[in-house]
Amino acid sequence: MPDITGKRGLSARARLLKRTVTSLTCLEGEVEDLLSED
Repeated sequence: MPDITGKRGLSARARLLKRTVTSLTCLEGEVEDLLSED
């Protein structure tokens, strides 16, 4: 019997990680914009 819950948990974790990376990248872009305004 396959471990479905393990795969689902891994998938959810991967989605959360991707979302975190995306928001961090966006935040980094905003910081660079602020620094370049000087």
